[in-house]
Amino acid sequence: AGIKPFRLTWDPAEGKDLCLFLKGAGNAPKALTNLIQGAAERGPWDPDARDGAAEWAQGLETWERETEKTGLSTGFPSIDEAMGGGGWRERRLYLIGGLTGSGKSALALEFARAAAEKGSPVLFVAYELEELEVRARLIAPATGIFYGKICSPDLLHEHQRAQVRRAWKAFGEGAGSRIFISNPTPGDRKPKSGSVEWIRDEAARIADRFGKAPLIIVDYLQPAAAFTEDFDPGNLRVAVGKASLELRMLLARGVGAPVLALSNINRQSYLKKKEGYRFPELGDLKESGDIEFNADSVSYIWPEKADWEAHEGAEQERKKGAPRPMLFSTVKGRISGTSKVPLEWNPPMGTFRDTGVKYIPARKEHPSKAP
Repeated sequence: AGIKPFRLTWDPAEGKDLCLFLKGAGNAPKALTNLIQGAAERGPWDPDARDGAAEWAQGLETWERETEKTGLSTGFPSIDEAMGGGGWRERRLYLIGGLTGSGKSALALEFARAAAEKGSPVLFVAYELEELEVRARLIAPATGIFYGKICSPDLLHEHQRAQVRRAWKAFGEGAGSRIFISNPTPGDRKPKSGSVEWIRDEAARIADRFGKAPLIIVDYLQPAAAFTEDFDPGNLRVAVGKASLELRMLLARGVGAPVLALSNINRQSYLKKKEGYRFPELGDLKESGDIEFNADSVSYIWPEKADWEAHEGAEQERKKGAPRPMLFSTVKGRISGTSKVPLEWNPPMGTFRDTGVKYIPARKEHPSKAP
């Protein structure tokens, strides 16, 4: 601050080194000459040069910020614990697979309801369910009326209609106001309706309104693949793998949202009485390959052994309204490991209940040794 400004005459064409010139001038601040000399010794400045110590320091700051956050609860304490104690985490892709009709969509809507009740926005992308059915499923528990009947109001008595109206309005003004349902629609538009880029734009609009990324639920992965650009129906496996990678990179990492995608399993993996009971594995996902590699977590919703043995072969008719014992079985978890969580499913209401009990595998019966 105490140095008076002065003017130096230097002609680069003379080839005189700037550092030597400043030293010879005598009036240049020592700090400036040292800085230039050090830069000359290091060589040309590289804007992409990496500093390991600085990166570790930055990582510590990020970790400190993350410790102040908690994951978004699934609404099921046992599942939260099984997923590492925090529920849904930002920037992660979760996959849930299961048999057709095993309650995947119902469980996903339970997750959506729980997130909305906690104040988080939710984007539910439905490729097969109609918007009306999704809304009917969400309000069914509050009415005690089977959601199939809610979709057909002509089957309801007037007092039931009034009950649905009240529940519909109350949910829509409360938690439902944070649940956004999107159905892909045909037509020429950019990005293509139903594509992952389209989901990204839908999520961005919601994030702008709420100031944070929504929980994104994709129901389900295989139809979503058909909306990818340059879709080749003759190579569905490649399309599904591409869609799963885009869900991870464009949504989970790009938007910074937790992403839950539902998936079917291979037909040959369907349980049949003659094949016996077994838990699904990673390779049982339909169009298996890249999708389980891209996912941070892979789980299955699966019937309990006793329930499957009693009803899968249709030997007995299930008692109307009786809950089905199911397992939320995680077979891959980058930060959670594997686990099995017992749940109870009520198909008519489309609801699940956390039993709060730990899963205990049935003992294997060993044949007695011959004398």
